[in-house]
Order: sequence, then structure tokens, then C-alpha cells
Amino acid sequence: MLLSVDPKISDSVRPPRTAYYVGEFGSVAGKANWPEFQRRILDESLRWLETFDQPGSRKLAVAIESLVEAARGER
Repeated sequence: MLLSVDPKISDSVRPPRTAYYVGEFGSVAGKANWPEFQRRILDESLRWLETFDQPGSRKLAVAIESLVEAARGER
């Protein structure tokens, strides 16, 4: 499975399976020094491997900040 932040670019390469989310180039598995977010991306991606029986592209339901983090001003 390919992790991507831009589905247009990853679809042009045509990998068998792609998981993407809205993020920044250069930090596909999350920003540096932000392990909670990195774990969310990897956890959801790995959970999809079980149900990804057909080739395709899916958007991860991972937000850069959860509503709780944004309300608290946490990173």
C-alpha cells in the first residue's frame, strides 16, 4: 500500500492500493515530532490492509488535529 498526501500524483503512478489524506509533502506519515498523529495514520492504514481486497485508492479519515486537540490548542 502506498501512503500519499496527493491522490492525483499517486494515481498517475497506478499503485495497486493507495491510502491518502490531506497533508504536507515530505511528511507522508505525519509531521516530525508528532507521534500521536503518525500513529493515527499508520493505525488506520494497517487496519485497511485487511479489507483492501481490490485495487484502488481510499481517503483516510484522519484529521491533522482532532476537535479536542484544536480546542485545547494542542499540537
